[in-house]
Amino acid sequence: MQPDKCCDIVIPVWNEYKLTKTCIESIRKNTDFPYRIIAVDNGSDSETKGYLESCKSSDPANFALVRNEENLGFVKASNQGMRLSNAKYVCLLNNDTIVGEKWLGIMINVLENNSSIGLLNPLSNTFGRGPKDIIDIDDYSRKIALKKDRFVEAGQCIGFCMLMRRGVIDRIGHLSENSTFMFFEDTDYSIRARNMGFICAIAMGAYVYHYEHKSGDKLGSKQGEIFQENQKLFYKKWGEPLRIVYVSSVDPKTSRELLKRNIGEAISISKKGNYVYIFQRGKFKGDIDDFYESLGLVRFLNAQIFFKDKSFKLYCIYRILTRRKKRFDAIFANDSDFYSLLKKIFFFHRIAIYRNLNEADAVNLWSKRHKNARSVE
Repeated sequence: MQPDKCCDIVIPVWNEYKLTKTCIESIRKNTDFPYRIIAVDNGSDSETKGYLESCKSSDPANFALVRNEENLGFVKASNQGMRLSNAKYVCLLNNDTIVGEKWLGIMINVLENNSSIGLLNPLSNTFGRGPKDIIDIDDYSRKIALKKDRFVEAGQCIGFCMLMRRGVIDRIGHLSENSTFMFFEDTDYSIRARNMGFICAIAMGAYVYHYEHKSGDKLGSKQGEIFQENQKLFYKKWGEPLRIVYVSSVDPKTSRELLKRNIGEAISISKKGNYVYIFQRGKFKGDIDDFYESLGLVRFLNAQIFFKDKSFKLYCIYRILTRRKKRFDAIFANDSDFYSLLKKIFFFHRIAIYRNLNEADAVNLWSKRHKNARSVE
């Protein structure tokens, strides 16, 4: 198989025979692009080990197997597979997944038609999308395949099924093997890719189901403690994202250009690594991607939009004042009347207010994200 016309699917495996078998069978059934599976066995039990060996013996040209006598962890196993790969595309895939029809061909089509995308996820229940029952995965896959050319930009990709082009690996290397990044190795890799000019995205026409947290569940009661500690270390390197409200008071029916400017500005704020909550005057029914497409924009996953037609200002104030967990760090309001109102009630919300992106840039708002950032090696 020619490397420039192939995708290597790297699957770290530690036990879970039934899930692993289901995953590999779904790949063989539903993959429509030339591929090779690189399974990295992290010292699995005899049942799982025997199954992986049978997969290799039955199809040696398209199934490579690496055996570790002990569990080296997801990251090191993934890197072993990535180093063994010479294909144009590499996909890191958890063994607790089920791939939908034509998943890989659709994802690679998105990469080939958009050279700026470096890392790509499929649509998944991980993002809250999918059928109610896993037996309907193929039907759901066929349904969303109508959106095979669509993608949504994201701040980061998630490692359960992360497709990357060879150019990303050549420029930024492999996953960080720093053990402090457990639960954050995919986010760390995404930021490194973004810093080199690549885009992270989600292919809206491909679907992969994920039995979430199967690896983390094995940590038992320590899982939450490890997550919180590693999150602190991750934030020390990259900073904690800001949570920002962007109030767009423009009526969508009267000024499409101003609406496009507002939504575009909100997206640019989220691309700085922040979470943006867009409160938009008016109402919209239908596919949210159609809304962005009508403005000539691509939806960015870290920027969520909330429409409100009646009592818009009251709605915004209520959302701002009643948020308790992880309060907002800043408010953008380019409507002069609403800006003045927020100033008057500052005592109650105590959140910095800006009219536009230039004002925030002038006071270097974004430095707050990195105030505790330092290199973690």
